[in-house]
Amino acid sequence: MNNELRFDITFDQQAWGWADIAITCKKQHVLATCSDVRDSLGDIIRGLANISSNNGKFEVICDSENHGIVVLGFSRTNSRFELTAKKTVNNLDIEDIRRHRVRLRYRGEWQQALPIIVSPFKKLLEQYNIDGYESKWSHAFPASEWKQLNVATH
Repeated sequence: MNNELRFDITFDQQAWGWADIAITCKKQHVLATCSDVRDSLGDIIRGLANISSNNGKFEVICDSENHGIVVLGFSRTNSRFELTAKKTVNNLDIEDIRRHRVRLRYRGEWQQALPIIVSPFKKLLEQYNIDGYESKWSHAFPASEWKQLNVATH
């Protein structure tokens, strides 16, 4: 069942401070283009580290400045995990987006989903290392939270 969730991250090769997060679940697909206005990538790492040892939930706002906003919701209850994505092409208030219908919903096992979401971050670090990540993304890499995630995925 873990093959029903796909989670990929790529840095824009032409512009510094831009990344794409592509999420696919069954026949649902969302592409979140993120500018470095918000530390969306760091927020994902920090949020996953937080719920890796406790139940909980968090949101990540992916703001492309002028191409709309995607709000990603992550939730863990014991062994159950849920990932949702809501998208708007208009730059609405965040509260308005939260009331939009869910464009993508994945429900599965935490221990299966976590490595799928962490894997693209590992690939980015292999390709760019921490200095390159910080240079391309314009935000500090959350190293202590990353260590927590490495423990949780091994």
